[in-house]
Amino acid sequence: MAATSGTDEPVSGELVSVAHALSLPAESYGNDLPPTQLAWDLSMQHAEVYYKLISSVDPQFLKLTKVDDQIYSEFRKNFETLRIDVLDPEELKSESAKEVKILFLKYYLAFNQQF
Repeated sequence: MAATSGTDEPVSGELVSVAHALSLPAESYGNDLPPTQLAWDLSMQHAEVYYKLISSVDPQFLKLTKVDDQIYSEFRKNFETLRIDVLDPEELKSESAKEVKILFLKYYLAFNQQF
């Protein structure tokens, strides 16, 4: 059974369509600047509103999903010693962080499939 993307079209058909679109020369696309600019403007407005909403609520009471508590408790169970208040990008790029990255990917995929 082929995976679907929420419509009745198979995902593989969408991939072929995207691959075809990406193989076309740039000249085959028109200048869609006004609608694109409008979409970016609306996106920025939404981002500002969401930022104001989440920054005006005490994080202790902020719930973004129905399973926030489960996500956090699983995170702490898997990453007991990981400091999330200060993340060092260089440390995350190190060879010693490879095991943590693999563990995080498994954690992420487990919750990503629920949504």
